[in-house]
Amino acid sequence: MKVIGDYHTHTIYSHGKGTIEENVLVAREKGLSVIGIADHGPGHRFYGVKRENFKVMRDEIDRLNELYDDIEILLGVEANLLDFKGTLDIDENEIKYLDYIAAGYHFGIMPKNVGTAYSLYFQSKIMNMSNSTFENLKEKTTDSLIKAVEDYDIMFLSHPGAKVPVDVVRLNQACIENDTLLEVNGKHGYLTVDDLKLLKGLETKLILGSDAHSPHRVGEVAHCLDRVRAAGLDLKNIVNIESEGGSNGVNSNNRT
Repeated sequence: MKVIGDYHTHTIYSHGKGTIEENVLVAREKGLSVIGIADHGPGHRFYGVKRENFKVMRDEIDRLNELYDDIEILLGVEANLLDFKGTLDIDENEIKYLDYIAAGYHFGIMPKNVGTAYSLYFQSKIMNMSNSTFENLKEKTTDSLIKAVEDYDIMFLSHPGAKVPVDVVRLNQACIENDTLLEVNGKHGYLTVDDLKLLKGLETKLILGSDAHSPHRVGEVAHCLDRVRAAGLDLKNIVNIESEGGSNGVNSNNRT
């Protein structure tokens, strides 16, 4: 079993430790065919990519693709969910430079209003909330991610269930209907084994992501693969690994 691509890596353009080229060099050393740079969207108050840097990153990646012909280098973004309407922190001014979009929820975003900030940010951090409050938040955050999947061309949802609770089964169905992948993330531990068990027997498409914040972490998804195995899911559900029969699903357009 071979990992053929890592689409979730960070660089100094957000809060990663390495440059784009350093991530590329490690990916080549590890035999990856594809490396994706997905730094945090500009709506993050602490380490979002500056909007003017998307063109800079695009130009750099185009240059590196000319320099290294043994690997495909892609520019993505890990966009931030801003509200319960599914709004992301990017628009056409940024999207035109991108090869793909990942999206998820992160602490440190700049919500649209105080009510959204309370519900998305503060409630999600309260561990002793009542069952009814927890279930209400889970329903609202799931609905908002589904709306984002419907409104944007999202390649994958990053670490679903981290930071805010989600209904994995409902989210999975929406992702299948909208050609979006669910990520098994190497940094946050989501999807968890228990989450993945809920998907057993269902149509599902998964992508393994290192969420590397340092170059040496690029391509490190073995523990993600272990979680999928522990849940008893068919590895054919994972699109960025190569089995004896070839790649499981990512095509030249980086979609399933």
